[in-house]
Order: sequence, then structure tokens, then C-alpha cells
Amino acid sequence: AAIERKRRDVTLTSTYSNSKEVDLARNRNLQQVNARITNNNSQLKLANDNLLGLQKESEGYTRASKPIPKDLQDDIKEAQARVDKLQQNLEKSLAEKAAVEARYDADKARYQELTGK
Repeated sequence: AAIERKRRDVTLTSTYSNSKEVDLARNRNLQQVNARITNNNSQLKLANDNLLGLQKESEGYTRASKPIPKDLQDDIKEAQARVDKLQQNLEKSLAEKAAVEARYDADKARYQELTGK
């Protein structure tokens, strides 16, 4: 463990010349994650809108005391599965963002500890 820590310390001090560079590297890495989060949010909104439309269509059949067509039932199930999958993807991306932020915050703190910069 001590050898690994020493290796990481050497890597930190040789990779960055000041703590602002750690922030820049963090921001570069977060750009990709934030783009995925934005994309996930957009897709999730569209999927939720689609599901809501299908559910309203289904309610129309129910109000008219008519059976809900099998195709519509299948579409609702597929739409719900898509919403669930997109929600999982969003949660994964948010967790990844938190992990990237934590890793770079730890790296910055350790760099400042090692160099005083």
C-alpha cells in the first residue's frame, strides 16, 4: 500500500505543476459526463412524454368502457421499460460524475498536501 501511495504521489507531482491544473483536468473529464447527463435528461423527457401520451390513450378506452387494445398495452410496457432504462442510465451517469468529482478533489487535496501549492 505504501509503494502504491508513493507511486500515486510521484504521478500527481509530475503530472501537475499547480492545483489549478488538477481543476482543469477535472473539468475536462466532467465535460463528457455532463454531456451524457444532458443527453440522458433529454431522452428521458421524450420517453416520459411518449409514455404519458400512451397512458392517456389507454385512459380514453377505459373511460369509454372499451378494452385496451393489445398493441397499446404492449406499447405502454415498452415505453415504461424505456423510461426505466433511461432512468438507470441517468443515475449511472450521475454516480460517475460524483466519482470523478471525488477523485479529483482527493487528488487536488493530496497534491496541495505534497507541494503546498
